[in-house]
Amino acid sequence: MNKRSTLGGGALLALGLLFIGLTLLFNHALRGWRLDLTENRLYTTAGGTDRILAGIKEPINLYFFYSEKTAQQLPQLKTYGTRVREFLEELTARSNGKLRLHVIDPQPFSEEEDRAAELGVRGAPVGVAGGQFYFGLAGTNATDGHAAIEFFDPNKEQFLEYDVVKLIYQLANPKKPVVSWLSTLPMDGGFDPQSGAGREPWVVYGEARQLFDVRPLEPNATRIDPDTNVLVLVHPKNLAPATEFAIDQYALRGGHVLVFVDPLAEADRSGADPGNPVAGMTADKSSHFDSLLKAWGVDFNPGLVVADRGRALSVTMRQGEEPVLHPGILALNKEPMT
Repeated sequence: MNKRSTLGGGALLALGLLFIGLTLLFNHALRGWRLDLTENRLYTTAGGTDRILAGIKEPINLYFFYSEKTAQQLPQLKTYGTRVREFLEELTARSNGKLRLHVIDPQPFSEEEDRAAELGVRGAPVGVAGGQFYFGLAGTNATDGHAAIEFFDPNKEQFLEYDVVKLIYQLANPKKPVVSWLSTLPMDGGFDPQSGAGREPWVVYGEARQLFDVRPLEPNATRIDPDTNVLVLVHPKNLAPATEFAIDQYALRGGHVLVFVDPLAEADRSGADPGNPVAGMTADKSSHFDSLLKAWGVDFNPGLVVADRGRALSVTMRQGEEPVLHPGILALNKEPMT
């Protein structure tokens, strides 16, 4: 296969962070790069975390707003608060002085409480009197940019590393990489004519919009913006010849292309007809990208599907049904990739 285009630079780090988060979302544990015997596994982080910390050019101030006195009365939040603080201290220690951590216990009607609200950290009411409990993180960079995690939810502890490192990445890279995104699947949400209701964007698309300057492309697009850092093609199907030509020209100029092709995309709505269910079942749901794949030296057989019961994820196929293991939706780490 001709490796004519690869991901690089900041876009690679951002995509790595994105897929770390999605892997965690599917309850797949990432392996750390060194032995960790601490109770909270503070030193076991994803490889992308250390690369992002190493890539910080200008100092970033992190403000951990935590109502420590109130937490003494809330055992679960006290335990998680200690976990978060120690994790932030570990990241700060690894950053070669680029992260500056400030731990703040906002008192009622204080300047610190006003600062928390200004930076996007909210308090949660606790107790009969309705006092405010602060448990969030805000960050600022050298260009007056800021970002915040308004409240750390203990029920989402598995996302702690992803959420915190994403905030740091956004502050360290205020100019988002440009990603031109073309998909024949309804990844961006919108209106569903079959149900008559709105659709939520796919998780990966929503996360990408937070990390990148995502510019949607139509299947009949005739040009790729010249400032595009990465071109993402998801289930490219029945593209216009002029669109394929524009994609090939972008690749020939050294552009970075990330292509996802699928021999049987279950989310493909081709042939959907409420009055004729069989039409959707028999419709072609394979990606059509043969001409460019062949030109790039890539073999793709739409008659083959990768399935692995050992790596199958648990998914809900229909509303109201129990989750089942889907052998075609896999949790993959680096082992099967090499």
